[in-house]
Amino acid sequence: MENGNISAYSPKVTEISSGFCYHDQDIKIESFLVSHGDWPCFGFKIVCPDKIIVISGDTKPTNSLIEAAEDCDVLIHEVYSATGLSKRDESWRKYHQKMHTSSIELGKIASNINVKTLYPIKVSKKSIPIFLYKRLFK
Repeated sequence: MENGNISAYSPKVTEISSGFCYHDQDIKIESFLVSHGDWPCFGFKIVCPDKIIVISGDTKPTNSLIEAAEDCDVLIHEVYSATGLSKRDESWRKYHQKMHTSSIELGKIASNINVKTLYPIKVSKKSIPIFLYKRLFK
């Protein structure tokens, strides 16, 4: 990478709002607001000719996500373990319940809206290699 083109590694930031944020003849990407406290967070619906993929973003259950993900082929959704959270202190439980989606909630949502394939995810210090965590969350 040292001899690579440094401009290839430079991010190009584009601020977005709810609605269509990209489309061409093969793909359409729509953003929608999700709820994570006071932070503006987005989910994404990716429509391809043969598949619809929805990415939840960092959110508690929301109507906007449920509408976007109904009948989708793939739902990639952040989640916390309801069982694991029950072992944490009360303030931590309240925070997660207010900001995130539990495994129980996600299972119900996916069943009710006919999601064909569900990929529950959670990025945290315990779920990614420590060297990557340190780089991302300095």
